[in-house]
Amino acid sequence: ADRTASEISAAVDMYGEYIYYLPLSRSACAFGPLKTVLHRLSNLKSLLFRNPNIEQVSDILSVCLPLKCIAFSAFRISKDDFRALDKLLITMPSCHTITELQFLRRSFTADCQESFSRLISSRLSLSFESCDFSDEFDFCTSAKALQELRLSECDLMQKHVQDIVHLLSLNRLTLLQLFSNDIEDLSPLLEGLKHNTSLKTLLLNDTIDIQDDFGGVSRCVCGLRTLSLEHCRIYTSFLRSLWLNSSLNNLEFKSCSFPFVDPTSELAQMMSRLSTLRQLSLANALINVDQLVTVLANGNRSLVRLNLTRNQLSEKGASALAILIRNSPALMWLDISLTGLKEPGITEIVSAVEERVNYGRWEQLDAVFEYLNMNRNQLSESTASNLSIRLKPFVEQFFVSSYTPDVPDMEAD
Repeated sequence: ADRTASEISAAVDMYGEYIYYLPLSRSACAFGPLKTVLHRLSNLKSLLFRNPNIEQVSDILSVCLPLKCIAFSAFRISKDDFRALDKLLITMPSCHTITELQFLRRSFTADCQESFSRLISSRLSLSFESCDFSDEFDFCTSAKALQELRLSECDLMQKHVQDIVHLLSLNRLTLLQLFSNDIEDLSPLLEGLKHNTSLKTLLLNDTIDIQDDFGGVSRCVCGLRTLSLEHCRIYTSFLRSLWLNSSLNNLEFKSCSFPFVDPTSELAQMMSRLSTLRQLSLANALINVDQLVTVLANGNRSLVRLNLTRNQLSEKGASALAILIRNSPALMWLDISLTGLKEPGITEIVSAVEERVNYGRWEQLDAVFEYLNMNRNQLSESTASNLSIRLKPFVEQFFVSSYTPDVPDMEAD
C-alpha cells in the first residue's frame, strides 16, 4: 500500500526471477499494475489468495502464468463461487497447468458439495489447513486423479477417516500427511494402510499412538521413500518391519518414544540394513545414541542429514561421529545440540571437519559442511569462541555456544 508502481517495478526487475510463490491480499489483488507485474514473474508457480472475492481471482488468473498451485486463505466461497472457480480452471489457459489446490482456514458445508466435487475431480494434489468439514461433507473421494493429500489441524470426524481409507484402497495416493487432526479412532486408517501399495511418503504428526506393530502395515512400509512420525510410540515390531525397505531415503522420528528395553540396539540394527537412507532424524527422542552412531560410522556412506538433538551422546559416540564425518563425503548437515557432549568430544568432531579439507580426502567444494549445530553442550565460552574460529572456513552455517547444564531451562528452550 505504501509503495509506488515504479518502486514495485524496480523490485521485480531485481528479484523477479527468484519468486516462485506469491501471497496476495484483497488489497493487493486490487493493485492496478499487478497483472503487469505478474507477467514478468516468469518462474512463479504458486499463488495464495487471502480473503479475495471471486471476481479478483478471475481477473488475476486471466494472466497467462505457468502456475502449478493456487491456495485460498479465509476465502468465503459459496457454491456459486465454486462453480465459477471450476469454470475458470477449465477455460483459462493459465489454469491448465494447475495440479494442486490448497484451502486454509475455511469451513465446508454440504450445500457446496456438488460444485466442490467437480472442482477437485481432476486435481492431483489437495491440501487443507485449519479447515472445518460438516459431517456430510466429502472432501476427497470425488478427486479421481488424486495423488497427494495433506490435512493439518482439521477437526476430522470418523466419516472423513473412511473417505481417506477409500482413497488408500484405490492405490493411487503417493503422499498422505495427517497433522494434528484429533482423530479419535485410527484403526480404519491402519487397516487401509495395510492393503495399500502406492504410498511413497507418509507423514503423521501428533495423530497416532502406535500400540503394537502399526496395525500390521509392514507391506505399506516396505515401499515408502519418506516416513515421518512425530509424538508417536514406536514398538520393536514396527522398527523390524523397516528392515525390508530397500528404498527408504528419509526417516524422521521426532519427539517419539520407544517403550521397550534397549531401543538404541533396535535402532542400530535397523540402520545397519537401511543402506539407501539419506536423511535421519531422532530429534528429542531422549535416548543414548552411541551405538547407533557407531553403526553409521562403520558402514553408512549415503547419509546427507543427521539430526540427533536432545539425545545423549558420550565421548565414545563423539569418536564414532568423527569417523563418520571423515569417511562419509555425503554427510553435509549435522545437529548434535543438547546432547551433553563435553569439550574433548566437541573438539574431536571439529577436528574431523577440518581434516575433510586439510588432508585432501575430497575436493574442497565437496568437503565443506552446509550446517553444523553443536549449541548448548558443555563448553566454556572461550572454547566455544575458539572452535567457532576454526569452523568458519569449512562450514556455511554453524552454531557453537557454551552451556551450563545445571540451569533448568530445557522446557523453555
